Amino acid sequence: MNTPNRYLIYLIYFLLTIPAVIILFKFIEPRKLASLFAATIFISCSLLPIWGELKNKTKSSFVFWSAIGFLVLFSAPMIIVRVINYDVDFSSISFGPLSGPEFHKYSNYGFIILFCSTIVDFVQKKLLLKTKY
Repeated sequence: MNTPNRYLIYLIYFLLTIPAVIILFKFIEPRKLASLFAATIFISCSLLPIWGELKNKTKSSFVFWSAIGFLVLFSAPMIIVRVINYDVDFSSISFGPLSGPEFHKYSNYGFIILFCSTIVDFVQKKLLLKTKY
């Protein structure tokens, strides 16, 4: 599926992620357990475009590298540190020099970069297809 459609699939998945995480935190107690489910969803937000771009042999795409960055810098560290410190309140956890809430704020920016990179690749692919025909 080396068309712009795969980028739409990524975008839809990313957009559905936000309400899904809100629902998780609304209905799952304790919040620590909800955070593990949410972290799993965010890891899948990285793995979906990584897998899709590898499958299409488009490792030079912006979304591919953004997804790797989001996975390595935010999603994986978040769940690893959360599991290791499961009994500790999130605000008491530190990610190097950052507190849990500070790290979470930066991970939000990482997610926005991932989302925007998908839009950039979608537009580039659309424009490329227009110039071919």
